Amino acid sequence: MKKIIFYYVLIIIIISSIPIAFGMFSSNDKEGLVTVNVAYQTNFAGAAIIAVDKNMGYFEQEGLNVNPVPFISDPSEISVMNSGDVQFGFFSSETALYNKRNNIKFIYFQNIGNSEAIITNKNLKIENIKDLKNKIVATSLGTSCETFLKLAFKEADVDKNSVKIINMDMNGCLTALLKNKVDAICVSDSYIFKLKEKMGNDFQILLKASDFSDKFCSVNSWAVTKEYLLANQKTVDSFTKAISKSLDYWNTHERQVAVWTAELLEEDFLFVDEEIFSYKILGSKELKKAIVDGSIKKCYELQKESILNSQEKYQTTFSNDIIIWDYMNDAIE
Repeated sequence: MKKIIFYYVLIIIIISSIPIAFGMFSSNDKEGLVTVNVAYQTNFAGAAIIAVDKNMGYFEQEGLNVNPVPFISDPSEISVMNSGDVQFGFFSSETALYNKRNNIKFIYFQNIGNSEAIITNKNLKIENIKDLKNKIVATSLGTSCETFLKLAFKEADVDKNSVKIINMDMNGCLTALLKNKVDAICVSDSYIFKLKEKMGNDFQILLKASDFSDKFCSVNSWAVTKEYLLANQKTVDSFTKAISKSLDYWNTHERQVAVWTAELLEEDFLFVDEEIFSYKILGSKELKKAIVDGSIKKCYELQKESILNSQEKYQTTFSNDIIIWDYMNDAIE
């Protein structure tokens, strides 16, 4: 509980300190560049673009001076973006769950993830999802892990109300399982590899995202608020062009990007290296083809469907116009 409180306090501190740290964000204060604050998340997928920019300078090439701001969840990003303190953010499609004002718009597709997994300790003798009835499971609510967990319960015909689901940040989930405070956790990417190293032979995956490839799709995108989009179309256009360049580089230099991201996150490279194949990155040519043939739209639709099927109370909050395709098409061209 103390760890959870610590992270909530950390989020508040980050949010409250942003205006002091970055001043008036809309100003052009670096040799004529437009200064923007960009929210990224502290994992491989969430931080890779920032790592690429630090080394390749694509945003500056497009006339932008980027101030990167770290976050640990989508909801906290939405709060500061709606306040105007941060202009651009990295999000999963679960953003829709907290997008009640229909104010967050996806402007560029980044990747499809395949990294969520439900993990337990072999010593607990939990063999499948049905065995989680009347057990305690921890995950980070408002993330793709929550959606995947609830979808797994639904597919296994397990009443989610028969399972005690508790909300923790990813690090908290790992600690809780290691200390036998919970029976299972649902986490993603580097957290899985960290847990595997620490648990050794006790490590057991009950279910992973690839087991539901026909029902579950985890899409990551870059987004802005509707107000910022309408008032700063040229800046948004420049931002998406820089994202497109960054993804082209990432698509052909995966190992180098992993090295840079590990340095940015101050993580052991081995953990980040394990994540390389957990994400499907599309270069601009591949993305153009996927937009034309409709496969990317299908991924967003599949993600939307899995959210609505697993979390009924959010059915009225997922807007059909959350994705703005024009900026993707223009950046690719």
